[in-house]
Amino acid sequence: MYLKSYANETAFYDVLFINQRDENTAINKYEADILQNVNMLIDKKKINGTIPKLPGIFSQILGELNKEHTDFHNIATILKKDPILTAKVLTLVNSAYYKRTQNDIDDLGRAISLLGLDTISTIFFNLVVKPLTSMSLLHYKLFGKLIWQHSLETACVSEMLSKHFSASNTFLCYLMGLVHDLGKVFIFKIMSEQWQQQIECKHLGSKAFKVELTALSKKLSLLIAQEWQLPEILTHAIKNHANGIKDEPYSKVLHVANKVSELHLNNQENIINIKTASDSLLKLGLSAELAHECLVEVLNVPPL
Repeated sequence: MYLKSYANETAFYDVLFINQRDENTAINKYEADILQNVNMLIDKKKINGTIPKLPGIFSQILGELNKEHTDFHNIATILKKDPILTAKVLTLVNSAYYKRTQNDIDDLGRAISLLGLDTISTIFFNLVVKPLTSMSLLHYKLFGKLIWQHSLETACVSEMLSKHFSASNTFLCYLMGLVHDLGKVFIFKIMSEQWQQQIECKHLGSKAFKVELTALSKKLSLLIAQEWQLPEILTHAIKNHANGIKDEPYSKVLHVANKVSELHLNNQENIINIKTASDSLLKLGLSAELAHECLVEVLNVPPL
């Protein structure tokens, strides 16, 4: 079995387009049209009509979390402004994964006091971001599931790595991992809307196409982060990720966490084995202990 290099920047798309067309062939007209349309979107920055607006309480919650002393009562008050979202938060709080008591919790204040502010905030942002990854057509549904898995894994590993790389705000590390690759989502939304069922997966997947798509995904992810006015420390890390800069704490966290998830996805599809994944993390400069901790973390993310 061919084992892909740890430095393979198209690792996500290798999984998405697995067993499709010969990746050594040139970019075809279908791929060229997709790349042209994505480039037009980025060049003209016509993202206002493409990217959905976040709920108003998203920025309010972020504002509270960025305060030196966060008041969980304020967080609960803000969340209660959206009854549907509140109900979803409480449903998850009472699920087997999060439940801490025998009795159901029906109050946000109590939920925060039991699970902690970071956990409740994590649940909230997961509920906000996950619907953005939903797709209608069959292949795009599979893509939506894959990108959500990648986002969630990167978020969990980022949170875990924060203490190792002196990135002091663990929750921002989680949020950074959750949204760092949303450019992929909107590229595929463009594809699904433009082509509908006219493109079959077998027409996509050349190496050159995946390289171009990876670079464009990163650029679009940065534009989304800026459009949503996410915290500067987060957008800076996403910008560094797009430019291959990884020598700052948050940038290093994102680079490693993203790679851990990509290696895990490739391992799931038997593109690489677990030893190759582990060796790849060692080549990133991680100790054997930290590499092992990363692989354990990625296997224990919350339910998708």
